[in-house]
Amino acid sequence: MHYFILTIFLISSLFAKNSEFSIIIDKSSQNIFYDISQSSSNMLSSALFLKKEAQEEKKEPKTYTNAFDYLSSLSESSGMKMQLIRIDDKAKILFDKSTNLTNFDKVYTYTKTEQNEYIVIGSNTNNELLYAKLNENTEIITSKTISGTLQNKINALLSLKDGSLLIIGSSATTKSQSYDLFNQGLGLNDIYILKISKDGTLLWGKKYGTQYDDNGIDAIEASDGTIVVLGQTNHEKQHGITTLRLTPDGDQIWINHSKNEKNTTANKIVALKNGNFLLSLSVEDEMSKEQIRLIKFDIHKNILLDKVIATRYASVLKDIKEYANGQFAGVGYVKDKEDTDALAVMLDKNFNILAQEHYGDIAYDTFEKVSILKNGQIAAIGTKANKIWVVKLDKNLSIAGK
Repeated sequence: MHYFILTIFLISSLFAKNSEFSIIIDKSSQNIFYDISQSSSNMLSSALFLKKEAQEEKKEPKTYTNAFDYLSSLSESSGMKMQLIRIDDKAKILFDKSTNLTNFDKVYTYTKTEQNEYIVIGSNTNNELLYAKLNENTEIITSKTISGTLQNKINALLSLKDGSLLIIGSSATTKSQSYDLFNQGLGLNDIYILKISKDGTLLWGKKYGTQYDDNGIDAIEASDGTIVVLGQTNHEKQHGITTLRLTPDGDQIWINHSKNEKNTTANKIVALKNGNFLLSLSVEDEMSKEQIRLIKFDIHKNILLDKVIATRYASVLKDIKEYANGQFAGVGYVKDKEDTDALAVMLDKNFNILAQEHYGDIAYDTFEKVSILKNGQIAAIGTKANKIWVVKLDKNLSIAGK
């Protein structure tokens, strides 16, 4: 495999940098959800979510005289922590602050609003769905329980134009007497969508899918206010995709399930600037290697372009964004039997490769999220040797200078 070797010198316990815009944030990437965006002041920002007990420094053992003090100490040490980091154009961290999300046992996803607020979705130890809103300085504005105990998996959170939010995931059938949202199922697991108001009030929740095992992966709002959802559908040893379109109230307009195709994994759905949509998928080739598959379709589910980008090594795009001129920047990973490197590609409007580059060394390296910056550069975030990795790239995919 072609390697783009990065020499990184740690200059503090928090991050490392060199003459290129490449930063290692010294936090374990395990069980962390993160994204990257550009602020109005052009700084890059990312929120990390970490288990408190895994991150706190070890302290001297303490003797407790009663059980209540002991249980209180356990409560204070558990839960999740949100850490917000902002990076300037010189690859210097200017803002680094964390806030305890004490009631959260898990964080599933988050989104940043146009008001620079952060909406966080997670659950507590009772598996109740939780909502929290924090301001741009990570101060908690509000925190509440959205719903009762659910058997679910959360994969994405979508901010809608009216300020409300959609939670996208999957749910098993339940027979709860106290909460009847999922009393009936379509299959083994079903795509489910929850719509909540901007203050975290549950508006509606509905299930969708096939008779098989369905999981909601991602969703996007169309220009007319309808919602287009991307799902993963598994049946025995076959892995396919399902797309569906919903009204703003969650009523199904159409559903489309791929059948008798090679095993396909759903990664991302993107709303294009011309009103159409893009699916970023991975599909197995004849050698059972993952290859990039991109599908462009319209609001009536007509396929406009379906292309597999065959490469020498197994390649996957985890995230993709569109430029104003119709070109695309995508990031993910490329791997052979011995190594995994981060991957970035530039594509034209017909999904032809304009540039492609691999980044990494002998460690496991990958990019998970990409953001197109105001000057046309690309910001990518992922993992390097199990640490959080932030890189800024020029359009030719070389690592940008500081």
